[in-house]
Amino acid sequence: MVMQRAMRFATVAALAAAAVGLPSAASADSALPAYNVTQPIGVPNASAVAVDSATHRVYVASQVNRSVAVLDGLTRSTLATITVPYAPTSVGIDSASHRLFILGDVTTRNPLTFTISLSIVDTTTNAIITTVPGPAWPGALAVDTVNHRVLAASWAFDETGKNLTSAARHK
Repeated sequence: MVMQRAMRFATVAALAAAAVGLPSAASADSALPAYNVTQPIGVPNASAVAVDSATHRVYVASQVNRSVAVLDGLTRSTLATITVPYAPTSVGIDSASHRLFILGDVTTRNPLTFTISLSIVDTTTNAIITTVPGPAWPGALAVDTVNHRVLAASWAFDETGKNLTSAARHK
């Protein structure tokens, strides 16, 4: 266990050192395009956003509506709404596999419980393919588009929702 932590620390430290040592290639007056930071219109209480740069689709999660709005990034029009049975907290996209991943939780009271779920959506139809149990405390998710994996905290899923990590490690 100590050796694993030391190896992880060494890997992270090496990456951090490499990142710090990189020369700054861009400045404020460089040829980079100007970016506008904007709030998605028509989605109340947006909690997370993912952009499919291949299709110009913007996926905006709303915890209040328990849904993800599908917007056309060019016209700003709403194309569809994907309803999920929980409050979505994070979304991620894999353009190549046409998959949207929606992570969220259902909270119940008396007794207080949290159930985390990960829904996988086919972005060509905006239909939920499957919903699988997620990690206990996921935080945000990230999508590895090279290996087609979804990472949420210390959990990793493939594009079908199969858990790629050992459950014993997380007890």
